[in-house]
Amino acid sequence: KKSVTDLVTPNELNSIDQIIANNSDIKSVQGIQYLPNVTKLFLNGNKLTDIKPLANLKNLGWLFLDENKIKDLSSIKDLKKLKSLSLEHNGISDINGLVHLPQLESLYLGNNKLTDITILSRLTKLDTLSLEDNEISDIVPLSGLTKLQNLYLSKNHISDLRALAGLKNLDVLELFSQECLNKSINHQTNLVVPNTVKNIDGSLVTP
Repeated sequence: KKSVTDLVTPNELNSIDQIIANNSDIKSVQGIQYLPNVTKLFLNGNKLTDIKPLANLKNLGWLFLDENKIKDLSSIKDLKKLKSLSLEHNGISDINGLVHLPQLESLYLGNNKLTDITILSRLTKLDTLSLEDNEISDIVPLSGLTKLQNLYLSKNHISDLRALAGLKNLDVLELFSQECLNKSINHQTNLVVPNTVKNIDGSLVTP
């Protein structure tokens, strides 16, 4: 186009298949719904809260929305071609909306506020999963994700690793910096707190 005021034709809109607009101070994605053939969308480091317009991007395969302020994931539930989704650093506490995306192969949810990951048991095609720096203690929902090759669980509250025993395809497993919490109790001078941190085989981990 010779000028920013020139009209854009439908054919030109349909020809756009990738958008990279990281760290661009974007507050709204209104209008993006008119780009139905976008397959890759990178909007990391913006100021997005509402992503409803993304619901029309039925051809999206890669969606990266790190470092925004997104809490509601319902808008992406019908993106059936989505293979890779990244939502790190958003302050998300509820991921139940992901139940509609069983085709996901890679999912990045690090640096959020997750405690309940039950819904992840439905995402059986995952080969890469990042959950580092959340508030997770129960990883039993991961026990059936047998296609996992890369699993990142550092900086959580995990004390029992037995749920990972059946994940035979794991190549990378990161588990450092677990904060294992006990319920608060009144001070007792002779109190002994037993070690309850368990390895994959159920044996206690030596402090």
